[in-house]
Amino acid sequence: VTLIIPYLIYARQDKRFLEGEAISLKTLLSIVESFGVERLISVDTHNPDAIREYTRIQFDNIAAATAIALHAKEKVFGGRDFIIISPDLGGVERVRRAAEVLDLQHSYLRKERNRHTGEVSVSPTTTIPMYGRGVFLLDDIISTGGTLVKAANTLKNMGVEELAAGATHLLLLDRADKRLFEAGYTRIIGSNTVETPYSEVSVEGLIAEEIRKS
Repeated sequence: VTLIIPYLIYARQDKRFLEGEAISLKTLLSIVESFGVERLISVDTHNPDAIREYTRIQFDNIAAATAIALHAKEKVFGGRDFIIISPDLGGVERVRRAAEVLDLQHSYLRKERNRHTGEVSVSPTTTIPMYGRGVFLLDDIISTGGTLVKAANTLKNMGVEELAAGATHLLLLDRADKRLFEAGYTRIIGSNTVETPYSEVSVEGLIAEEIRKS
């Protein structure tokens, strides 16, 4: 039995951040195991290593972020030079792979979150010249958009001229898209793992290719 879950819910709760919290991902995987699933396929899961730690099921993680970055290169920046940036250290490898394929510069921002208040602070880490350039913020999930709003303020202070945002899974809670546009983003791009008006990249072909590997 192969189970395909394009957007794996609860994947971000892969450990106990505060005393008393449940490890929701571990619970979800236990339920999936109880159904007799032998193989699990998902797309740009938040922490693939955690899934492999919590279950004996074969797990395959499909990467869609590069396809989203390619779409941005063609449809947003029109072939112009731009920089791909991860909003945090955890997404560096995702951004590095995309930048390597597209032959672009890449970097990341330093993000710190207060686990009690949820407040996020963002600061730059790069020495790459930003003035007058375009930036594509690439993440796995855009939920409330709070981190990307903070990132926009940081990058505009560095002289960035054009901002666009992309993620594989666009949850866009509480009108996050409106907040992103108000913060200065000109475009939001995502896949159709979660259907939104900004789901411009389809993952069906990537999933079909992964199934054919078995």
